[in-house]
Amino acid sequence: MLNDVLRDLEKSFIAPTPPGLYRNLLYCLNEDAAEFSILRDVREDRLNASLSRVLTAINGARGLVRSGLDLFENDPNRTN
Repeated sequence: MLNDVLRDLEKSFIAPTPPGLYRNLLYCLNEDAAEFSILRDVREDRLNASLSRVLTAINGARGLVRSGLDLFENDPNRTN
C-alpha cells in the first residue's frame, strides 16, 4: 500500500498532456527529451497559473505523504 502512495505521489507532479508527452511540473530531463517542466518556458502572463498548479501538486503530495505515514505507523504487522 505504501508503494501505491509513492506512485501516486509521483503522479501528483505530472500535468495532463497528449499521449506520449509527459510534463513534469518541477523538472525537465534535457532539451532533446519530450519531457519538460511546466515552468521552463512559461510566459509571464501564465506564471501565476503555473505556480498555482505547482502549489496544488505540492499540497496534494503532502496529503499523500501523510496518508502513507499513517499507513506505516498503523501497520499491525510492524515491529517496533
